[in-house]
Amino acid sequence: MIHTHFLFISGTEITFILFIVILVFGADKIPSIAKGLGKGMRTLKDATNDIKGEIQKSADKNGIDTSISKDVKEELDFILVAVPSKLVVPVLEQAVIKKAKTALIFSSGFSEIGGQGEIFQNEIKKISQDSGLRVIGPNCLGLFNSANNFFPTFTTTVNRTTPLPGGIAIASQS
Repeated sequence: MIHTHFLFISGTEITFILFIVILVFGADKIPSIAKGLGKGMRTLKDATNDIKGEIQKSADKNGIDTSISKDVKEELDFILVAVPSKLVVPVLEQAVIKKAKTALIFSSGFSEIGGQGEIFQNEIKKISQDSGLRVIGPNCLGLFNSANNFFPTFTTTVNRTTPLPGGIAIASQS
């Protein structure tokens, strides 16, 4: 059985929500509802880009170097990558220069979208193979190692209780 998820909602749930929307608003209102949602998402994206632009302008005006990799003087055991997909490859290239051993990639927008995303993912694979950088991801929710109290993850499960070390390992794929 194939399970499709979008925004952590399964295909069945999306179908149910669409059914309710049709019942409540009518089929003729769906295009205008979608258009309104699209405009809202676009406004949010534009506002986010404006904020990023203002931060960068302020940093440039005040002579602040926003490239953090120059500050790293030692080898890295681990990096966590949470940047847009188009920036992941340059980040990994910098990680290889800094002799990082492992990279966990939270970012999405790779082979699951095809096209350029698939090209990015192939570049990640090549970097890993050529350099020996161990890569977890992309599209990874995170990992945790209770024996070492190491929890780089977006899940809030570890906020409720600290997992105890033991003899069980779990690997999952959505």
